[in-house]
Amino acid sequence: MATITALGSFIVIACGLIVGMTLLLYALTTVVGILPLLQFARTVAPVQVIGFSTRSSLATLPATIAATEKLGIPSKISGIVLPIAVTLFKFASPIGHIAGNQAMIPPELQSLYTR
Repeated sequence: MATITALGSFIVIACGLIVGMTLLLYALTTVVGILPLLQFARTVAPVQVIGFSTRSSLATLPATIAATEKLGIPSKISGIVLPIAVTLFKFASPIGHIAGNQAMIPPELQSLYTR
């Protein structure tokens, strides 16, 4: 029963952190960027769906490149920045570690989420 409680806590904490960080990044995009929030959200929605369903940064790369073209970002920039970002930036990994530590899940179960 303790494992189920810990796993449930982990799921709730991880989902809360992901939603919170996503909202924070959307707010940051609205403040710093030049695009209206709704246009940005519509453009990146397919990329986010692929990312959430596959949990793979590399799988989102073609959709991300297409989204940058729709947003008017030059391909010279996106062609360099996006592959580097896919390789280096893992959004869910720190969230998984934070949620795992907060929920006190055994390391065997933490490794299932943070791969």
